[in-house]
Amino acid sequence: MTAVLHNVIVYWGVAVVIVLATAAWQADRYGLDSWSMYLAGLLGFGGALLLGGEYATLLVSSAHMHEDSLGRGAVGALFGATLGAWGVLKMRGVPFLSYADAAAPAVALGYAVYRIGCVLNGCCFGIETDLPWAVTFGADSEAFAAQVAVGLIVQDALHTLPVHPTQLYHALLGVVIFLVLLRMRIDVHGKRFAVALILYGAGRFVIEFFRGDAIPILGPLDANHFAALVMLVIGIVLWRFRTGFVAAIDWTLTT
Repeated sequence: MTAVLHNVIVYWGVAVVIVLATAAWQADRYGLDSWSMYLAGLLGFGGALLLGGEYATLLVSSAHMHEDSLGRGAVGALFGATLGAWGVLKMRGVPFLSYADAAAPAVALGYAVYRIGCVLNGCCFGIETDLPWAVTFGADSEAFAAQVAVGLIVQDALHTLPVHPTQLYHALLGVVIFLVLLRMRIDVHGKRFAVALILYGAGRFVIEFFRGDAIPILGPLDANHFAALVMLVIGIVLWRFRTGFVAAIDWTLTT
C-alpha cells in the first residue's frame, strides 16, 4: 500500500479521471459535445506524456530524477495537452476556445491532485528553509538525492534538511485557479482560458523561485520561469483581444 501511495503514476491516473469527469460536466453545463471533450482530453493526455517527459529532462539534473519522474514536467505537459486537444478539436470542426474555457477548471483541479502525489514522492521539492511549515523527505526521495549530490547532507542521513513544500504551493495554486474559474461566467469565449493562463503563469513564476530541483539558465531564472512568462503574456493578450473585440462590437451596435 505504501508503494502505491508513493507512486506518482497513481496520481497521474487519479488526475486523468478527475480532469475527464470535470471537463465532461462543464461541457454538458455549457451545451458542448461531451464526446469531443473526451477525445480532446485523451489526446491531450497523450501530448502531456510526450512533451512532459521531454521537457522534464531539460529542467532537472538526471542525478535528481527517479524512473517514475519521466513524463512529469508539468509545464511541458500543459503545453502538450493543449496542442493535443487543439488538434482533435480542429479535426472535429468545433471551436477550441469554447472547449478550453470548459476544460480549464478541470485541468486546474487535476493539477492540484497530481501535486499531492509529488509531495508523497518527494519530487519537485523546494529550497532549504527554517519556516514553520517546512517539510523533510526520506532517503528514497529525489530531494534526498539532490541534497546528497551537492553536499548538504551525508548519504547515511535519515532525511533531508527542511525545505519549502513547493508541491503544496503548486497544489494550492491549482485549487485557487479551480475555484476562481468555476465562479466566472463565460460571457466571452476564451475569457476563462485567458484567466487560467494568467493565474497559472503568474503563480508558477513566483513558486519557481522556491524550487530546489531546477537548473538556472539565466541568473536565478530557469526554463520554467520563461515558460510561465510566455503563458502569462499569452493570457493577457488573449484577454485583451477577446474582451476588447466584444467591447468594440457592443460600441458599434450602440452607435
